[in-house]
Amino acid sequence: MALILSGVLVVLGVLAGCTTVVEGSPRAAEKIGLAAVEPCEMIPDDWLPVLELQKGEYTKADEQALRPHGCRWAASDEMISYGDVEVIVSPELSVDDWMQGAPFSDEVELGGLTWQVRTGAAGIEGDCGLVVALSETSFVDVSSVNYNDPDRACDKAKEVAPIIAGRLPGGEPVDAAPPTEVDPLADTDPCGLINPAQAEKLGYHELGEKGASGDNTCVWSPAESGKQDGLEDVVVIIESQRAVERQFPEKPDDELSVNGGKWLVFDAPSGTLGSCYVATNTSKRSHVRIFSSSRDRKKSGVVGKKAAPEVSMNLPEPS
Repeated sequence: MALILSGVLVVLGVLAGCTTVVEGSPRAAEKIGLAAVEPCEMIPDDWLPVLELQKGEYTKADEQALRPHGCRWAASDEMISYGDVEVIVSPELSVDDWMQGAPFSDEVELGGLTWQVRTGAAGIEGDCGLVVALSETSFVDVSSVNYNDPDRACDKAKEVAPIIAGRLPGGEPVDAAPPTEVDPLADTDPCGLINPAQAEKLGYHELGEKGASGDNTCVWSPAESGKQDGLEDVVVIIESQRAVERQFPEKPDDELSVNGGKWLVFDAPSGTLGSCYVATNTSKRSHVRIFSSSRDRKKSGVVGKKAAPEVSMNLPEPS
């Protein structure tokens, strides 16, 4: 037995000694082309804050389901029910096999590449994917969703696609991420967004009070005259972490032009009857919104719409 084992070791030693590597040629274990791409490295870390995404999480391939490997980046704001993005990278599967006969709805040029647009996968409205074929048997798919407003399902995928394209053959190079935008409302007191004279004109007490939810909110209670008119508290909220479109995934019910700016009206958001928000962006990642309510559901947005011009006059000038 010892002799047999010794002989095996000698043979292995001889085989190992005969193994040579030709410099400059790929080893058998090496991956090349799209197979060498690590999906979670396709969005550079310095772009994550700009795109409002967390660090990516690798997703394994599922050969039985014909699903290649990829990476999923969750929205940096966990309170948002959309804003995630996923990338699928396939070095060995055709676009036709991936789509399984489903048609594309459109095509767009992003980052120097032509992307085919797929929407409503499996009949589900609010799903969107951008697919670029790199060969007959390789492709990349960038997807995002918005089930509240299917018309905006592709927004995040289109925002990310140029960054992904910069990592692919034929794609335009991607510059370093731009610096994070300074919040114009960082030093703004929400209780200063409606001054005493404006509050009185609206039928409220002259001075607002900080809300229970934090220093970013201010609440005005109706004056006696306002109570007689059925007014309820009005609240001004400063949001420095997200734009209006991220705060409210649904379509706005109305749009107001106020002092040259755009205010969006959301009546009964998330099914909250009798409530209304009127909101405007102050930067790409911040906004102000006015909350008003009424026992008469038809009047829930009346105060918010009246307060919007007053608030807009007290907002800081855009930087």
